Amino acid sequence: MSATILCVDGDADRRAETAETLSSVAPGPTDVTAVGSVEGARATVASTPVDCAVSEYDLPDGTGMDVASAIREHCPDAVCVLYTSAPHDEVDTSGAGEVIVEFVPRGSTGGETELVSLVESLLRMRTHTAYPVPADESGRVAAVEAYRPVADDASAALDRLTEMAATHFGTSLTFVTFMFEHEQLMLEQVGEGPTLLPREDTVCTYALLEDGVVVIEDLQSDPLFAANEALGEAGLRFYAGTKLVSPGGHVIGTFCVMDEEPRTFSDAERSMLAAFGEEAMEQLDLRRRLADAPEVER
Repeated sequence: MSATILCVDGDADRRAETAETLSSVAPGPTDVTAVGSVEGARATVASTPVDCAVSEYDLPDGTGMDVASAIREHCPDAVCVLYTSAPHDEVDTSGAGEVIVEFVPRGSTGGETELVSLVESLLRMRTHTAYPVPADESGRVAAVEAYRPVADDASAALDRLTEMAATHFGTSLTFVTFMFEHEQLMLEQVGEGPTLLPREDTVCTYALLEDGVVVIEDLQSDPLFAANEALGEAGLRFYAGTKLVSPGGHVIGTFCVMDEEPRTFSDAERSMLAAFGEEAMEQLDLRRRLADAPEVER
């Protein structure tokens, strides 16, 4: 997840300090633009979309609420935070309409850490209204479509892999997926679960953007997935997944395990899950190479 953050503060020293704090927002990369006034904020968002605005309340030409209103005019789904030394009960929200602004007290113990944590959570929840996509999404989707015709040929091999993984990890759900443009298709699975899911309801669509094996020990305590109704209805709490990466470098799907109880996942288990994913990709690629080979070579 990358993010563009606008930092607004009339005091140059505070502005630089806050901008530096916001540059650590994870997982990055984060582009922070710092301005000193409401008009500066308006001019910025008129030409550059932003994902988040963090503003002092008292500004030379208005307040942080004016910044929030200006942000929403141009970037209606952006998140806004007042990071201010002004007491909460002195913040005038009259006339703000439907603008919702979070509040973090500047100068409080742990205030910088709280600010970074809040911004990260808000940005994650914002992307969950749809879903994030990799930078190579068009090429990635084309790669998935190229492997679709060989899925049936690889079915028996993938079934054996999911059975072995389910036994090894002792999880209630084990599956191999293709991640299409808007849907996740379970190629093979052990355990109860739908075969086809809207992409926005899946954990795997977020795992596509992460390096290595992605582990979420408790989905209900993760701000990105705590409100996911599909996961709640399925009663799933634990997730571990590894990407299926084609020889061309495109992520076409995932190999995953999930469970109904929170749990930890050791380094050895991560390595084993990565190995299952690599083998699944090799089985798919083998079938594709066989399908693409000239008849005389078969």
